[in-house]
Amino acid sequence: MSQSALDRKRGVTLAELLACLSVIAVLGAIAYPAADALMARQQVIIAADRLAGSLALGRSTAMARRAEIALQPLDGNNTLDQVGN
Repeated sequence: MSQSALDRKRGVTLAELLACLSVIAVLGAIAYPAADALMARQQVIIAADRLAGSLALGRSTAMARRAEIALQPLDGNNTLDQVGN
């Protein structure tokens, strides 16, 4: 093959790039709702784990102090953890 034929075979055309980007955009649009549902499910699992950890800590604290305890949010927060609202 000549050198000019090899030069033309390198790379991709603009049409090929646009077609590839279109396919990626369509696949991304299809995958977004599934990923959104997965993130929501993970947040529920994390919240349940944090609650279970708080309850276990409260129970062990009550046993160590031999007293009743109350599990309540920290001042200024709506949640039991220290992360915030």
